[in-house]
Amino acid sequence: MITSSLCTGQQFQIPVPTGADICPLCVTTSNVLVYGNTLEAFSMIQTLLAVGVPGSRFVLVQPPVSLPTCFNNPFIEDAVTAALKECGVACHVGFTLAQWNDGNNDEPLSRATFTSENKPLSVNCEAFFCFQAKKVDYEAFKELLDHLRSSKEDYRAESWTHGNFNSKEVGEELAQSLLTLFDPTLDGMLLDTETSREQQLLIPIYTKPKTVCTVLPGGYNYLQVAKPGLNIPLDAHMVQPEYGRELITGGTLNPDQEQGYFRLHVNQHHSIETITCYTRQVLDTSNLVCLYGLHERYLNSLLQRFDEELISNFYSFFRESWCLAVFHDRFKDFRDEIRELLVAKPSADVPSLEEKVRKMIEEDLALSKDQRRVLTDSYVASTARKAIEQRLLGFLNYNSNHLPMHAKPGMV
Repeated sequence: MITSSLCTGQQFQIPVPTGADICPLCVTTSNVLVYGNTLEAFSMIQTLLAVGVPGSRFVLVQPPVSLPTCFNNPFIEDAVTAALKECGVACHVGFTLAQWNDGNNDEPLSRATFTSENKPLSVNCEAFFCFQAKKVDYEAFKELLDHLRSSKEDYRAESWTHGNFNSKEVGEELAQSLLTLFDPTLDGMLLDTETSREQQLLIPIYTKPKTVCTVLPGGYNYLQVAKPGLNIPLDAHMVQPEYGRELITGGTLNPDQEQGYFRLHVNQHHSIETITCYTRQVLDTSNLVCLYGLHERYLNSLLQRFDEELISNFYSFFRESWCLAVFHDRFKDFRDEIRELLVAKPSADVPSLEEKVRKMIEEDLALSKDQRRVLTDSYVASTARKAIEQRLLGFLNYNSNHLPMHAKPGMV
């Protein structure tokens, strides 16, 4: 038997033919009911479609829509709706789960009933996959905080959930916090001084991007890489003065188009803040995630090329040979080395380039052309320029076996 738990604690069971190497739902004709409007709900439908369950067997019931949606992108929402229709999936929006089996919970699940503002909905089903919104179990939360001898009200924040941050980074933070409880001798030894100062903050500061990657109905590969923090509706976010701009290629719902949808959000500092992909192409996920946080100048003057209409397809653009250096696993270390050179003072009485930039920004957030020219001249005349050039050549030379497309000293 396959058993899956509902969020209410009840369970349903699906009979599986003994020794059969096929999906049990492929040999029945009853409905497969999926409840929820989360990413997992859409992914589950595609998973069962991929193993041979006909789309006409599915009934997708979505609770009242809450903003922002799991996609937080009108184009993706419309595209997924169109793909569900193309697959033959029956969709019902705005319904809340009320009960199953008309209240007789002792029998195997065969029927689910939903309520709405207009009329109820009742669906006969062979299988029921429930994907309601994820919430923290109160008892587990209380026990954990009682163990840590903290007041739970001090840490209560309905909107600031772990779902707004990178789960791996949250897990690492939790592990480091709990490890000292079990081994007090490690207290103060696991973290450096800078991290220890952050640990003293009431709310930890997370910097790694939120990343989700899955396959949606219709066989579309979906990737979303975004800045950690509160999930604000896209239209409300875009009207903010400091939003920056969006760059899109392939913005069409034509299912026959092979290019696919690719959206970049470049913030006011010209750094990549959001990456959204929706395509039937195979995604270079590990490479595309590396784009997060990079300044557009690292990406072959991305903004200038896009404005000059030299980029019509971001998928092919980021597969060009020049990108390999950006995707290299040592590129982040190289960037850190460059930053150290710009932060370092040439001498005790001469400010660093970073200090000059910081002083100008404190006086006026928007740098004028004259101020930019002064900074450029300071950089050209500084010792940091030659050191940075040497580090760049060293990076290309050391990794020349992986980056043969870049010139290096001695080639000409």
